[in-house]
Amino acid sequence: MSSGAAPRLLRLQRHLGLQEGSSMEPLGSPLTTHVLDTASGVPARGLCLCLSRLEDHSQQWMELRTRHPEASTMVTPSTASPGLCWDSQPGLRAPSPSASMGPCPLPQTQAPRALPSYTDPDGRCPGLLTWDQMKAGTYKLTFDTTAYWRKRGQESFYPYVEVVFTIPSEAQKFHVPLLLSPWSYTTYRGS
Repeated sequence: MSSGAAPRLLRLQRHLGLQEGSSMEPLGSPLTTHVLDTASGVPARGLCLCLSRLEDHSQQWMELRTRHPEASTMVTPSTASPGLCWDSQPGLRAPSPSASMGPCPLPQTQAPRALPSYTDPDGRCPGLLTWDQMKAGTYKLTFDTTAYWRKRGQESFYPYVEVVFTIPSEAQKFHVPLLLSPWSYTTYRGS
């Protein structure tokens, strides 16, 4: 390979989410979200969210946790820290569940609650699922909009936003953006 081709190939592999020297295996989460605060024109930093999957056998929502790509064990409510999505970004630290961040009072489920995730400073939460967790089915992202707007001195018409979507194939990546204001929201399948 020519001396100029190798760096270009590495940049392309990183852009596509491929590990260096891998045999085209995908890297990173197959499910991501990005939230923009359209009222302020900035990313929605610190927005609490949870991911759930509709279980076929019980027809009940099960909250999902991810594991760090480098970790060998699954993150559970007893071992997770809030802001798992923050932790998936190198160099970023998760916010502590302090009074400034506030609790994440998302709608209660019958199952034990998993600890929530928070969007990073860019409004992203890229590490929602691992490739091992990915399976075809119906998923739900629940965003705690009340707490987000309350921290900003605003009232919110929507106490929370639930985005329900179908993942038809485990082999694809999915991006679910959310455009948010105190009075409206919009979502779509991103790329």
